[in-house]
Amino acid sequence: MPKSTAKTVAEAIVRKKAGEDAEAKEIDVKSAAHIAASYLLELIPAVRNRNVLLEEVDQTDDGRYWLITLGYNGFATGAAILRPGSGREYKTFKLDARTGKVLKMKIRSID
Repeated sequence: MPKSTAKTVAEAIVRKKAGEDAEAKEIDVKSAAHIAASYLLELIPAVRNRNVLLEEVDQTDDGRYWLITLGYNGFATGAAILRPGSGREYKTFKLDARTGKVLKMKIRSID
C-alpha cells in the first residue's frame, strides 16, 4: 500500500530541513501549512475546488506543535443557501513541530 501524500510531504520537508541545517529542530510555519493542506486534500478531495485558504497559524507555547487552521467553502444545503456568507467551514490541524506528522484534525467553529 503506498504511503499517504501528507506523510510523504512531511518526510520530504523534514529531510530537506535536516540537509539544509544540521541544527534544524523543527519544521517552519510554511512547511506546516503545506502539510496540513496536503492532508486535508487527501482526506476530503472534494474541497479541492472550494477556495481552500490558510486562516490561522499558531505554535503552542512549548514549541512542540503547530496548530494550522484551513477554511474552505462548504457544501451548503437547505437554510444555509439562504444566508449570505454562510457555509464556510474550518478545520484545525495539530502537527508535531519536529516531524511534521499530523496528530489531529478538528472542526473549528467560528462564533
